[in-house]
Amino acid sequence: MTDSPVLFVSHAAIDSELARLLKEIIGRAFNRIDVFVSSDPEDLPVGDPWIEQILGALGRAKLIAVLGTDRALNRKWVWFEAGAGWDRRRQIVTCCVGKTRKGLLPPPFGLHTALNLDEPEGCKVFFDLIGKEFGLAGQLVDLNYFCQNLIRLDVRAEERFAIATQEHSEKAFHDARQRSMHEKIASTDVSSRDLLRFLLINGECNGQNIYAAACFLDTFVGQYLEKAVASGLVSIRIERAGNMEVARWWSVNPEFSSRLKPILFPRPDAEGAPKFRL
Repeated sequence: MTDSPVLFVSHAAIDSELARLLKEIIGRAFNRIDVFVSSDPEDLPVGDPWIEQILGALGRAKLIAVLGTDRALNRKWVWFEAGAGWDRRRQIVTCCVGKTRKGLLPPPFGLHTALNLDEPEGCKVFFDLIGKEFGLAGQLVDLNYFCQNLIRLDVRAEERFAIATQEHSEKAFHDARQRSMHEKIASTDVSSRDLLRFLLINGECNGQNIYAAACFLDTFVGQYLEKAVASGLVSIRIERAGNMEVARWWSVNPEFSSRLKPILFPRPDAEGAPKFRL
């Protein structure tokens, strides 16, 4: 980096494509301006002390352009960068894209210069502002083409954001269910856990198979089967011939089998001798 004045582009990480497009179009119009975009490898090489680099660029910024998408205005880091600019009395402009519109910005963004960057009129205002702040005459660029590409990349970023949000929500739900399962298993005794291990390995089994595998008195096997069914972890199927019960079959509830395996296997040595022969 040089010590020349900087046009600092503040943006959310997910909007990196939009930020790089903005840097490219500014470079075409004003090839003597140093544009800093933190997601651009040329501006922030891997291994550099990135916080120091960002603060240094903010210190040299003559103009701070906040890429004001709905996603960016919900990121604390964007607020930090803008706040650092306000503290240094820098000129700040919020460049609204997508759902965010210049007349609907929250304070303090709405208290400073704002424009709709995805509209040609807003683009012209932005480039005129750059020329005024840096004392340069800009080259003509195709603002309609730029706006169309900006809208396209905004839609793409919004799609990525929606997918990432959904994946985060699903992971949180999965983690909560897994914690609940851990707690449920932790409250059972060793014999109950070994019964679950036996059924996970052998699949659906009838009473004869289960009793034969037990390493303790038969009188207790029925109690463990009842507890397992009551917990919801084990299902029971009754085989009938007419009105007569022929056999009972037990199996791990399919809803829980995939979540139980990483909890129950491998069997800890601290649990002592197995209660069921697998």
